[in-house]
Amino acid sequence: MSEREILDQLIAKGKITEDDINELITPEKKELVEILHILMCEEDHDLNRCGWYIEEQMDSTWKGSAHLKWIKTSEHFLREFRVGVNRAINDLNLIRIILGNVEKDGLMKLLCFVISPDSAKFIPESTTKDSTGSSDNSSLSG
Repeated sequence: MSEREILDQLIAKGKITEDDINELITPEKKELVEILHILMCEEDHDLNRCGWYIEEQMDSTWKGSAHLKWIKTSEHFLREFRVGVNRAINDLNLIRIILGNVEKDGLMKLLCFVISPDSAKFIPESTTKDSTGSSDNSSLSG
């Protein structure tokens, strides 16, 4: 059972609230979610049709459906590549620098290919050192 399924059950039983969960999202985890949204979102950002930006104006930003979608995407990303939050942020920022001149559509397609279940994976974190030298939890929810 996934962490989210466990949390959903606890929420249904009234043992925990969405606010409790949202409080667990650290600034680093929010940064990762924001980076993945920037790199992979296919919505029309020029005309502000992306729900992310609408939610950014609300008090409950991280409870909105667009933010929850990207939190889930980030959790999937961390699981698939077996990396921690800090390592993922560093790697994705390096990708952004290296591919800086690639059009957004091309970068998004590359990331979707890399993150897909059928593609090759990054080297597991257990066999490499995080550039920060720290080990961090790969879960966004705790």
